[in-house]
Amino acid sequence: NANHAVGLTGAGTNCNPGVAPASCAEPSGASGGGVVFVTANWTAAYSTDGGNTFTTLNPTTVFPADAIGFCCDQVVQYVPSIDRFIWLLQGNGMRIAVASPADIRNSGGTAWTYWNLGPGVFGQPAGTGFDYPDMSVGTNSLYLSWDVGFPACPAGCNSGLEVVRIPLSQLQAGGTILFDYTTPSDSSLAWGSHLTQNTGNEIFWAGHDGNSALRVFSLAEGSNTYFWRNVSISS
Repeated sequence: NANHAVGLTGAGTNCNPGVAPASCAEPSGASGGGVVFVTANWTAAYSTDGGNTFTTLNPTTVFPADAIGFCCDQVVQYVPSIDRFIWLLQGNGMRIAVASPADIRNSGGTAWTYWNLGPGVFGQPAGTGFDYPDMSVGTNSLYLSWDVGFPACPAGCNSGLEVVRIPLSQLQAGGTILFDYTTPSDSSLAWGSHLTQNTGNEIFWAGHDGNSALRVFSLAEGSNTYFWRNVSISS
C-alpha cells in the first residue's frame, strides 16, 4: 500500500495479569554524549555522571498543557548520527521532542524542540486514541508506531497499528518535518506489536494471522510503498 505524506512545523499498557495498567513502569532509556536519559510511565530523569545520580523531570512541566498534553507511555532513544535524544510521549495523540546532550545538560533537561502529532494530522477524527508507542532508528529515518483506536475510536476512525517515517536530518534541524504514514487498518493484525530495532534501510513489523502464520510488513527507505507477506510458522 502507499504511504500518506504530511508536513509539520516544530514549536498502552503491557502488564502482567492482575497489575493495574497505570502501575506499569514500562521503562525506556538511552545514553549518549555523556548523558543518560530514562523514562517510565508518568516520569523521566537524566544523569550527567554516568548514571550515578539522576535528576527527575515532570513531563507535564517540561512541555505545555496544550491539546496533546501528557498521559503515560513514553519511549526515548539517542541517535549518534545526529547527536540527538528523541523522546516520544503519549497524550491526546503523540508528542515527539528532540534535544542534544548539551541541551539537556545546559537546560536541566527542559530545552526540547517538539512537534505535536494529533489525530487530525493523520486524517483521524477528533477523539481518536493513540496508544502503546514504539520507536526505531534507521539509516536515514526515524520510525514511530502506535495503536490507533484505543481508548477511543469514534465514527470514521481507522483502527490498527500505524507506522510513521520521519527524516533524521529534519529532526536534527528542528524546523519543518515531513513524514509518511501507513494506513492503520492494513496492520490490524499487528496491534500491540513493536518495530524491528537497528533496522538499517528497511523497517519491519509483524502480527499473527491465526495460529499458523506470521504476517510480516516492510517499508524500505526511499520507497513510498510498503508490503506484507505471510510466513508459515509452527501452530
